[in-house]
Amino acid sequence: MLPEQDVLAKLEACFVDGEVETLIWREHGGGGTAVKVVHKPTGIEAECDKHPTQVKNKLQAVLELVSKLLDNSWVRDA
Repeated sequence: MLPEQDVLAKLEACFVDGEVETLIWREHGGGGTAVKVVHKPTGIEAECDKHPTQVKNKLQAVLELVSKLLDNSWVRDA
């Protein structure tokens, strides 16, 4: 199991190194912009369309993705 600093560094690197893809689309029916973020090496994804702005939806999706990655052995193991 990796120390906390190494886990944080690994998470940060996956965003910097282009391992996370962001998909954006407009919701039909007067909704806002939906955002999906995908961690390409594992296929883990998170999506949000709850908020009226793209920025809030992306932030929520990224936070959910980080949570899923932390629950996944990919980020915990060396």
